Amino acid sequence: MSGGDTGRVGADGRASGTPPGRPLVGRVAERAILAGCLRSTLDGQRQVVLVAGEPGAGKTRLAEETVDQARELGLACAVGRASEDEGSPPYWPFLQVFRGLPGRPTAELYDGLAGSARERFRLFEVTAEALVAAAQPSGLLVVLDDLQWADAATVRLLVHLAIGVTPARLMVVATYRDTETAGQGPLRAAVAALTRETSVTRIRLGGLGEAEVAAHLAAVTDSVAAAIWRRTRGNPFFVGELGRLLVSSTDGRLPDGVRDAVRDRLNRLSPSCRTVVAAAAVLGSEVDPVAVAHVTRTDVEAVLAALDEASVAAILTGAPARRFAHDLFREAARLDVPTPDRLALHRRMAEHLSARGDGDARVAEISFHWLRLGGGGLALPAGARRRRHARRDRRAGPVPAAAGHGAGTGADLRPRQLPA
Repeated sequence: MSGGDTGRVGADGRASGTPPGRPLVGRVAERAILAGCLRSTLDGQRQVVLVAGEPGAGKTRLAEETVDQARELGLACAVGRASEDEGSPPYWPFLQVFRGLPGRPTAELYDGLAGSARERFRLFEVTAEALVAAAQPSGLLVVLDDLQWADAATVRLLVHLAIGVTPARLMVVATYRDTETAGQGPLRAAVAALTRETSVTRIRLGGLGEAEVAAHLAAVTDSVAAAIWRRTRGNPFFVGELGRLLVSSTDGRLPDGVRDAVRDRLNRLSPSCRTVVAAAAVLGSEVDPVAVAHVTRTDVEAVLAALDEASVAAILTGAPARRFAHDLFREAARLDVPTPDRLALHRRMAEHLSARGDGDARVAEISFHWLRLGGGGLALPAGARRRRHARRDRRAGPVPAAAGHGAGTGADLRPRQLPA
């Protein structure tokens, strides 16, 4: 998958750039589900499996593993991938599938593009019959990759295949990014329709667990693997990129692949959402909608709408406790904010917190934002410095009388060391 999975899928079912024989880490339950679907396919029960997840979750890699298993069982395999290019023709994933199959109905597909609903139904039937025929006698696995970019006709054809009643040794695995379904009405409708079918299985890929990250990065210690897991939440693509960084660089910068992938996801947000996310990234890991509205000079309602959009895209976690889903998202978004804008955001945030009724309880937070402006403690306004020193005095406790007056023998005249 582009932008985070393993690359483009070729006619052999393997993504470009994927080393042959590379082991798939984790996904034990998901692999077992797919293996069971393959067995049902060999028994003549057509199967459709929907594999969803964020970019980099390993959807394509799991599909590759399924292709390998299918071939071991003697099934034929064909792969098609939707394209983000606006110039790609309708039914493009199926056209790629039929390139490797006998009796492909390419002419019928193109002839039926602009026809009536009746002609489109006939077209779907011709396609289904061709796939059922290609599945004989040993079975057929079809992989449709990146359906979030597919045209409406393609996803409707997928639904038609799933509801077919003719027994067939046919299995379809369709992958899509569930973080990019906003505005994709046909795909959402298709997923809803498919969910009602008994022949359809849904799989959602989350992040790898800590132990799986450690297995994926066999060359690092458990503590380092745990730190990478916390930073990436187990996203396999990010895990792999950071693991390579550890053995190839010591400058601590984000790998180019990670920054490019994160930027691609951020750039898919609306401009107003990107502004809100960038401001939130500068201010901290947790997102306070009221504070973000203040520093961006935006209505709270508009900020909440932007945060909802970012949550749907899995950039942020959902309400009520909104946070960045990965530290990498926050880091990349923050780094793309120009320095003058970052300083202005910190200043407005410090002023906003200072003006609140609970300012005395937020001295550390207020100080953090003032100190980000540079100049050390001198950047703090006088009121903030007084509150900071008062809090330190309370934490340090009372000064002994001897220390206060220097009288008596054995008096400790050394200055007290206040906690930081």
